[in-house]
Amino acid sequence: MALSYEIDSKLKALAPIVDEHAEWYSRVLRAVFYPERAGDPFDPPQTFARWLNEASHDDFVGKATIEKLSKLQIELYEVASDLIHDAKTSGARPDFKMYDEFVNLYDDLVYQLRRLEHDAVQADTGLDVGTGLRSKKAMTIDLEREMERRARRGKPFCLALAKIDNYDQIISLVSEDRHREIIAAVARLIKKCIRSFDDAYRSGDGEFIMCLKHSDIAGGTAATNRLRRFLEEENITIQDEKGRPFVLTMSSCVAEPLPGDSLDDLMTNMRNDLVKFNTEAPGSTTLEYFEQSPLSRYVQDVD
Repeated sequence: MALSYEIDSKLKALAPIVDEHAEWYSRVLRAVFYPERAGDPFDPPQTFARWLNEASHDDFVGKATIEKLSKLQIELYEVASDLIHDAKTSGARPDFKMYDEFVNLYDDLVYQLRRLEHDAVQADTGLDVGTGLRSKKAMTIDLEREMERRARRGKPFCLALAKIDNYDQIISLVSEDRHREIIAAVARLIKKCIRSFDDAYRSGDGEFIMCLKHSDIAGGTAATNRLRRFLEEENITIQDEKGRPFVLTMSSCVAEPLPGDSLDDLMTNMRNDLVKFNTEAPGSTTLEYFEQSPLSRYVQDVD
């Protein structure tokens, strides 16, 4: 599908925004490490805020994407301000945790903007229309990029796979409209579980994937625990064949990919673990964490 002139103009407006942030990023680092030689470098680029405001008034960018970019922008500017303030008042080397957060937020902002350019140019927003989550097609590209970043920079990330229990039974019991409502409700709760720079995907058949940046297994488990709590509060109910209500639950598996891992194999293992988990512990609490190391998996297969 050809891009309209209006969309093309908005796409071209993204390039200078990325360039301005690159220049601003350099000024912030100069102020942090050499505060005695820096003037007042904070003043973040204003063009991005104006672009967000304009984009929010049309259909070029989805509401969820606008909110994500806006929150990411605010977090980035706040951390930069804190870094500069500490450098000016103490003159000491910046706190590594805060510095690392600033670098990661900047990387994620630039990545989100570049991805927006790419998705639009390809006439594909990368979004699942029914949920506002990232699509299965976009997931493959995104996760490969995270694996590359994991190998190149040593930045960990965590995958959390969450699947609606008894999904085949549920879709046989409800109407298409009710099915869409259920999927949209689950997606809404998943969005509440992740941070502004994380990603979530609808991968089909009642399955959802959360990609949690700069997080380990503990971070993934925390996200699935939040989802379990939100599901309990939401109390989504379905009626069985005899009209008896039962509550929608989900099961999950969390894994931290390592350099050299095959994403296809990893996802297959996570899905198999969920099947086995549900077979061994039917009717268990929503979103139980289940993970096996490659060594444990090998030993089990041998036995």
